[in-house]
Amino acid sequence: MKMKLLLKFTVTFCFVLTTTSMALSKTSVRALKDKLNTQSADVAKIGATIRTIEKELGKTNDTYINKARNLKNIDSKILVLKESLTHSATEISDSYKLSRNILNQYLLDKIDDKSGDKLLKKKIYFKLLAGNVQKLKIAQKSSRNLLEAIQEYEGRAKNARINEDTLYNLIVELENKKKFLGSDYISKMEAKNEIEEQLETAIARQKSKKSNRKKKVSRSNVKIGMEISNPIANYINIKGSKKGVTYKYNKVEPIKSTQNGQVVYAGELASYGKVIMIDHGKDIRSVILGDFSIKVKKGDVVNRGGVIAYTNVDPGVTKSLYYEVRKKNIAQNTLSLLKKSNKNI
Repeated sequence: MKMKLLLKFTVTFCFVLTTTSMALSKTSVRALKDKLNTQSADVAKIGATIRTIEKELGKTNDTYINKARNLKNIDSKILVLKESLTHSATEISDSYKLSRNILNQYLLDKIDDKSGDKLLKKKIYFKLLAGNVQKLKIAQKSSRNLLEAIQEYEGRAKNARINEDTLYNLIVELENKKKFLGSDYISKMEAKNEIEEQLETAIARQKSKKSNRKKKVSRSNVKIGMEISNPIANYINIKGSKKGVTYKYNKVEPIKSTQNGQVVYAGELASYGKVIMIDHGKDIRSVILGDFSIKVKKGDVVNRGGVIAYTNVDPGVTKSLYYEVRKKNIAQNTLSLLKKSNKNI
C-alpha cells in the first residue's frame, strides 16, 4: 500500500514538475518576445531619427555649399571692384597732375609771352583745362560709384559669413547628434541580437520539452527529386533547425532563386516581414523570410540563380534570413537538402 502511494506521489510530482517547467518555459519565451518587441521598437525609433537627421544634414550641407559659393562670388566681385577703384584713382591722379601742369604752363606763358596771340593761347589752355576737368569729374563719379558698390558687397559678404558660420555650427551639431544616436543605435541593435539568440534558445528548449505531444514533422524525407542551392552566396554563418535554415549576414547581398519556378507570393506577411514564395513544381515550394527589397512579383517565372531580392542592412548590425523548403505543404529538413546539393556546407 505504501509502495503504491509512493509510486502515485512520484508520478504526480513528476507531472507537476513537467507542467511547471513547461509553464515557466512558455513564460520565458513570452517575456523574451515582449522584451524583443520593445527593443525592436526602440531600434526602429532611433533608426527613424537618424534618417531624419541625415536628410536634414543633406539639405543643410547643400545650403552651406551654395552659401559658400555665393560668398566666393561676392569676394571675387569685391576684388574686381577694388581693382577698378585703384585704376580710377590712378586716372584721377594723372588727370590732376596734367591739369596742374597745364595751369603752370599757362601762367609761365602769360608772364613771358610778348606776342599778340595771348588770347588764342588763353583759349587753348582753357579748352585743355576744361577737357581735363571733365575727365576728372567723370573719374571722381566713377570712384564714388565703385566705393558705394564695394560697401554694398562688403555688407553682403559680412551677412554671408554670418550665415555660413551659423550653417557650419548647425552641421557640426547635427553630426554630433547623429554620432551619439549611431552609437546608441548599435548598442541597442547588439542587445536586440542578443535577445533574439536568447529567444531562439528558449523556443528550442520549449520544443524539446513538448516531445511527448509534438506533431510529426518530416525529418528524414529529404528526397524531393531536385537540387537546391543557397539563396545567398555570402553569409557569416548558417544555422539549421528541423525545418528551415537561418543565414546571418551584415552586407547587401543578392537573394537568388534556389531552383526554377514561379513566384506565387511576394510581399509582406503579418509579423514575419518580407516574404517570397516560389512554386518549383511537383508540390515543392520554397519560402524566404527576412528584411529585404523584393525585385519580383506574383506570377513571375524565375530561373535557378536568378536575383529575386536584395538584403537590407544597417551599420554594425547582423541580420537574419530564413529559408525553408516545403513538400505538399510539409516543412522538409532544408539543411539536409542543402548539404546534398552543396558539399561545402
